[in-house]
Amino acid sequence: MKQITVLLFILITLSGCGVKESSVSNTYLNITSPRQAVYYMAILSWQDRLDSRSFQDFDFPSLTAMREQVKQNGWNQKTVEDLIEESRKLTCLTMETKDHWDTPREFAEKNFHGDCEDIAIFMLATLKKLEYPGDVRIFAVKSRFVEHAMLKVQMPDNSWKLFETVKKTDSHDRFAYTPIVEFDDREIIFATI
Repeated sequence: MKQITVLLFILITLSGCGVKESSVSNTYLNITSPRQAVYYMAILSWQDRLDSRSFQDFDFPSLTAMREQVKQNGWNQKTVEDLIEESRKLTCLTMETKDHWDTPREFAEKNFHGDCEDIAIFMLATLKKLEYPGDVRIFAVKSRFVEHAMLKVQMPDNSWKLFETVKKTDSHDRFAYTPIVEFDDREIIFATI
């Protein structure tokens, strides 16, 4: 049955029509490019490997201190920013020859080494593990030279903020980003480009 669904998706995508994906979410997917179709398949594959414990079944040394920070300060903008920065500092960007998107446990087992999608997923998972009440998504973009994943967080004041996944980037590139897709463990949202 899954092969039929994938074949139907490819045929509809090639014909230029949008797809409504009911097994992931009820969001209308406006897939407008072959690149979005590639992301759609990668995201579905990643979501299929997740289960109800995926965001709880991993651990790392500074998690206890992070929990204590939330307990003392509550969820405010500074707490969110500090926790995201702390989780990013644990990671090491490595270029991967096979673009396999890690589950949080897989990433922890690789000693927090991975590409920008893996780091963004880890940052998302850290906030979920700490029971952050706002929405958290992965935000994939295309810049002049590469595709890149960042973290998009609904802040405690309900505004949205983007967080870098890599330690050093050219801030001018951010103005050249073209959105491709944003997603979490349940939903896929495509930008219309």
